[in-house]
Amino acid sequence: SYYFYGTYYASIALHQQGGELWEAHTNQLFRELLQQQQPDGHWKGLQGPEPPVGPIYATSLAILALTVEYGYLPIY
Repeated sequence: SYYFYGTYYASIALHQQGGELWEAHTNQLFRELLQQQQPDGHWKGLQGPEPPVGPIYATSLAILALTVEYGYLPIY
């Protein structure tokens, strides 16, 4: 149930590590997230035991995970 949260923070950590680890992660991350993207551009939420995740949350974190390398959030 924490898939998008975990993906986002793993992306940050691996980007900070850099090198081959980041390159391998980026390819897998892009492939996995883009396969889940819906035709209209959003990501579906997850209905796990707890907490349920809606499409706004899922889409926000998917986009942030895919754009970590661009530094859109300067807090990192």
